Amino acid sequence: MAPDPRVANFLTRNASFTASYTPAPSMADIIKKREPFIVIVCCTDGRGDPRAFFNLQENEAVVQANCGGRVTPDVLRTLHVLDLLSNDGVGTVIVCHHTDCGMINVSDDEMIEIGKKKWGAKKGKVEGMWFGAFEKGKAVRENVKGEMEVVRRDRWLGKRVLGLEVLGFVLDVETGKAEEVKL
Repeated sequence: MAPDPRVANFLTRNASFTASYTPAPSMADIIKKREPFIVIVCCTDGRGDPRAFFNLQENEAVVQANCGGRVTPDVLRTLHVLDLLSNDGVGTVIVCHHTDCGMINVSDDEMIEIGKKKWGAKKGKVEGMWFGAFEKGKAVRENVKGEMEVVRRDRWLGKRVLGLEVLGFVLDVETGKAEEVKL
């Protein structure tokens, strides 16, 4: 298989990036900072990248992305690590989904069928896999609320003495506007 030519383009752009690169603060300096982390859980879809639509500055927030912006066990693990490593822990978790997300247009059962066809001999391993698709037809705002509740119910984060702010947003990919979702 030939290398994807887009990767060579990434490396060319990286050379330009390094020409004016200023090193970021060390992890030790980031952890020592005197303000709690803001963590944004979002989808991997580039149309819903909070670094762009919130115009985030470097190290202003931790962005944790996965297909659908789900609060998975690995997202919770990341929140736990950040909460323990920083002096002030995680202060705010933002769950941010977007309209026209692929994960609201397919079910886990459909993903399993696609996997059986695509992966052939491995199809027995596909049965019972969880892909994190949302219930088809369910409103994006309701999905955000559900993921906010996962954070709030977490046995560690949900019981912190200092409390935890959990916010939700839906980005409209047609207008670029992020609207807050209230529980």
